[in-house]
Amino acid sequence: MIKLRAIQSSAVSLALVACAQNSYFTESASLMPSTLGSVTVTGRVTSSDGNPIANAEVFIEGNNGVTTTNADGNYQLNDVAPGQGTMVARHAGYATMRTVSRFSVNRRGTGSSTIDVAMLTPDEVVFAEAQLARDSARLQNVGFNTREDVGRGAYFLDAAHIAAIHPHKFSDIFRHVPVLLENPFSTRSAFATASLNCVMTYVDGLPRRGKTLSSLETFMRVSEVIGAEVYPPGQLPPPPFVASSSQENCTTLALWTRRGGE
Repeated sequence: MIKLRAIQSSAVSLALVACAQNSYFTESASLMPSTLGSVTVTGRVTSSDGNPIANAEVFIEGNNGVTTTNADGNYQLNDVAPGQGTMVARHAGYATMRTVSRFSVNRRGTGSSTIDVAMLTPDEVVFAEAQLARDSARLQNVGFNTREDVGRGAYFLDAAHIAAIHPHKFSDIFRHVPVLLENPFSTRSAFATASLNCVMTYVDGLPRRGKTLSSLETFMRVSEVIGAEVYPPGQLPPPPFVASSSQENCTTLALWTRRGGE
């Protein structure tokens, strides 16, 4: 069983996780000495519906320098020390956002990183926490947690993990899984022997036709997904994935949606 945990543990914290590009999320915040170089951090701060938030305060904990966003919600932080650190964004009327990220430099001692932040109001935080609780309860009811406890070699992404990564497309859900279903022959893939003609997909326990993740977009939205299970070739998935479409030499992908619980 390979459990992919969310970046932060509490429901409220998960609602406050921002999107970081060219960054690596790790466990604790500490910054390396600035003598190793500096990083320029840029990004955009918006509300949950994508509208820019002006005059939001943005800074890196433990690093000198505070900036504010412009009318378009854009900001830039200069001379950020390389290493691991926590970026903070705050504005009156919104919950404070914290993003743990790793800032790296090249051989010349310079680097850049982009961190976009979607801020939530206190009411939105409460809603997100309640929604996560409902989604987790649905996964419990369909046996997700039980399979996770015994699913040796399989990958499990629960509601908290998916909420934390804010997927825009189906492939985003699996970006921390060492398998690229859209590129099965990648040398980085643990399932490199799988072919796109041999991916068995289930949605809410029912088999679905389609050779690629993008084909799912024809009948469902990625925002509906609350859980995912990936079983590599060489092992048949457990019930309820026992339809004749399952094959031992194929990758089995199971998605659970919020819609399926209605």
